[in-house]
Amino acid sequence: MSSPDNNLPVLRPRVDAYISADPEEIEARLNAQLEKESSPVVGHLSHGFGRLQLRDDQQYWSPEFSLRIEAEAGGSRVSGLMGPKAEVWTLFVFCYAVLGLGTLIVLLIGLSNWSLGQSTRILWAVPFGLGVVSSLYYVAWTGQRWSRSQMRSLLKFCESAIGHPLQ
Repeated sequence: MSSPDNNLPVLRPRVDAYISADPEEIEARLNAQLEKESSPVVGHLSHGFGRLQLRDDQQYWSPEFSLRIEAEAGGSRVSGLMGPKAEVWTLFVFCYAVLGLGTLIVLLIGLSNWSLGQSTRILWAVPFGLGVVSSLYYVAWTGQRWSRSQMRSLLKFCESAIGHPLQ
């Protein structure tokens, strides 16, 4: 689950596929599989949009699979985005914003003090802020690694329900 351009892991992997079937048919196939009692996945698709999650083994890092099905000439485009639940993703974005803004403010204060010939000891907080942001990225990456098998399960479920690979 790394991007094709580099070896860094993608925190929110995407899938995209063209399928030669109507969007309503794809949606009906997925909903039929989701309605089965034995289905390992819960969720619902409606009007070309839906969110899927695993039924069991839910934890903090458990992924959510957002699907979009759009009509295209002669078929459908199925796009998906895997990632943590919205609450977890929002928490990480908030932490990135607060830490990044705080580090930027400290940097500006330190550079202003430096240009005025005053003490620049506050600049020692900049590497600390960058280290905390890097640590937060590592935590998110580790969470994604822990949930990789669940992401594969969601993807395999969708592929078997649709009858077409999504990668």
